[in-house]
Order: sequence, then structure tokens, then C-alpha cells
Amino acid sequence: MKNARELENGLSSGLKFVQLDIPGALHSGESTWLKCQYELGEDELYSVKWYKNNVEFFRYLPSDMPAGQNYELLGVYVDLPKSNATHVYLYKTDLNTEGTYGCEVSTEAPSFRTVKADKELRIYGSRYSIKPKMTYETSEDQGCQAHPPQSLEHPPYSPDLASNDFHLFGPLKKYLEGRHFRINGDVQQAVLT
Repeated sequence: MKNARELENGLSSGLKFVQLDIPGALHSGESTWLKCQYELGEDELYSVKWYKNNVEFFRYLPSDMPAGQNYELLGVYVDLPKSNATHVYLYKTDLNTEGTYGCEVSTEAPSFRTVKADKELRIYGSRYSIKPKMTYETSEDQGCQAHPPQSLEHPPYSPDLASNDFHLFGPLKKYLEGRHFRINGDVQQAVLT
């Protein structure tokens, strides 16, 4: 067995996990690559298995024909021809895709080493399919009141308002330019849809 110092100095000749590359969050409908980077050293690859919430959905065994196999799992849409020993391609995502994804790499005899890592993947509602409503009211006595929409479990934006969320501000500006205001007695109301 190699000691920690040998591993740190790169002297180990066996299997080493390098990196698990899974996006932290995606919009529903987007495709993505799941990447499992490892170094075999002097070991021979036995299998690479992918899991969602600890349920296997893809395996790669170089000794099998075909080497890649996928198993149906709700929300996991594997493009088998594009997937291999280090990558799995999901050709689409939906709200059921969300979960903890893991990659497990095992080597052949005599070492029989196994390394595993996992990472959370969040899915946000499509920025085009969910249209929350916000109502604004004004009157001479009340000033202005805003009635925000109910909180969405999977909002069509990321919680930290990342740079790719600025698609929200164009439509908001358009609605606030006065096109959707109506007057009901002494109350002015605007409904954003």
C-alpha cells in the first residue's frame, strides 16, 4: 500500500482520481457533459459506473461489447454513442434530472482499486416556460404596493442572479414602460405576465 507522501508526490503507480466535472446548476431542457477524470497508472481499467442518488444509470466495461450500457432512470437522458470511459452526455434535462451524481472507477486484478466521487446537480425551471405574475397597485392614500409571485421551487433564474439571468430584465423594463397599466377608479394597477 502506498503511503500519503508517495501519493502527494505522484509516485503511486495505481489508480488516482483526478476530477469530477458536473455543472452545479442548469436550466431545464439544457444538455450537459458529466466528466470523470482519473489516472490508471499501471492498473488496468475494469469499470466506470455512474450513479444518480446512488442508483446506477450508466456503466462502461472495456471487456464488454458494447462497452457502454445505460439503464433507464427517471430524469436521466443518456446519449449512449457520445458516452465513454470518461464522459457521459445528457442530451436533455428536466426537473427530475436534479440530484447527486457520482462516478465510480474500478481496476482489474491484482490491485482491485476503486475510487468514487459525487457532486450535486440542481435544475432550474426553463427561463422561457415559467412566467410568474407580479402585480403593482398605486392609490393616492396608499402609495405603491408590490405583490410578488409565490416562490418557485425551481425558479427560472439562479438564486444569485448570475450574468446569464439578465434575460429577466429586458421583459421587465418593457412592461414598466407603461404599456400594461390600467386604471380602476382611483387605483392604478399593472400586471406583469
